[in-house]
Amino acid sequence: MVWGGAFDEKGSDYIRNLVQAEKTIKFLEKFKEEVNQDEKECLLKTIDIIVNHFSKNRNEEP
Repeated sequence: MVWGGAFDEKGSDYIRNLVQAEKTIKFLEKFKEEVNQDEKECLLKTIDIIVNHFSKNRNEEP
């Protein structure tokens, strides 16, 4: 592990999930350029849900 094991399992899981969320958001941002307006709105809502989830939990996690 890059951090030399500085995180416990919960912290490592959080970082892993955060990285996966970032990849997902990047994909959704690129994908929304290819869809119609109604679908764009759904994608924006999905992105907001992901961002809000991690923003809310930021203070709770390491």
